[in-house]
Amino acid sequence: MRFTHLSPALGLLVALICGTKPALAQRAGFADGQQLVISAERLTGFYVTSGSTELDGTIGTALQAPYSFDSDDSSTRLTFLGGGLPGEPASFPRLGVDFFIIKNVSAGGSFSYASRSDESDIQTQAGPIGGSSVEDESSTLLSLNLRGGYGLMFSELLGLWGRGGVNYTSFTQELDSVDGDDSDRIELDATLFALALDAQLILSPFDHLAFTVGPQLDIPLSGSVDVSNTELATAVDGDVSILTFGVSAGMMVWF
Repeated sequence: MRFTHLSPALGLLVALICGTKPALAQRAGFADGQQLVISAERLTGFYVTSGSTELDGTIGTALQAPYSFDSDDSSTRLTFLGGGLPGEPASFPRLGVDFFIIKNVSAGGSFSYASRSDESDIQTQAGPIGGSSVEDESSTLLSLNLRGGYGLMFSELLGLWGRGGVNYTSFTQELDSVDGDDSDRIELDATLFALALDAQLILSPFDHLAFTVGPQLDIPLSGSVDVSNTELATAVDGDVSILTFGVSAGMMVWF
C-alpha cells in the first residue's frame, strides 16, 4: 500500500504545528501598551536620609518667650515592610497602579498609609507618695505619588522601568497625657513635597509577574511643620526638608 495520497495532508499538519509553536511560546510582553500594572513597592530596602528642621515661635503661659530650633540630622536604615512608625516617609511600602498608554510609556501613581496607636498606664511610688498617669500616643502617615514612566524589556526575563513624579506626604503625631487633674496635649503636623525618581530592574520568571529592584531618589521641594503644646502654650512652626537615597525591592503583576 502506498501512502502518497496522505502527503498533502501530512504536509499541512506539519506546517500548522511548526507555525503555531512561536505563538504558543510567545509571552505577553511587559510595556507593550494598553496594560494595567499593579505593584507592591519598597517592600524592603536600604535607605540613607539627610534632613533639616527650622522652627520659630513662642512658648510660655503667663509670659510668652520666643523659641527657635534648628536641626540637621542623617540616618541609615535597613527596613522590611517599612519598619513601622515613626520612620522615614520614603521607606514605607506603597501600592502602585500604572497604565501603559502606548508602548513603553506609562502614567500612574502610588499610595501609602500607616497608622500607629499606643497607650501607657504609668504607676509611680516614691515612699508614701504615689501617683498614676495615662499617656495616649498616635501617629499617621499618608503618602501620594503621581508619576510618568518609560519601560522596556530586553528579553522575556529582563527589563527596565524608569519613573519620575511628584510625591506628597502628610505626617501627624498626637500625644495626650493625663496626670491626676492635669492634662496635656502635644500635636505635630508635617507636610512634605518631593521630586521622586526611581529606576527598577525587572526580573520576570513568569508571565504577567515580575520582581523589581533598583535605586530611588526623593529630592525635597518644600516642607512645613507645626507644633503645639496646650500645657506650655506652645505655638511653633517652620520648615522641614528630607533628602532620601535608597535601593528597594518589590514585585508587580500586569494585565
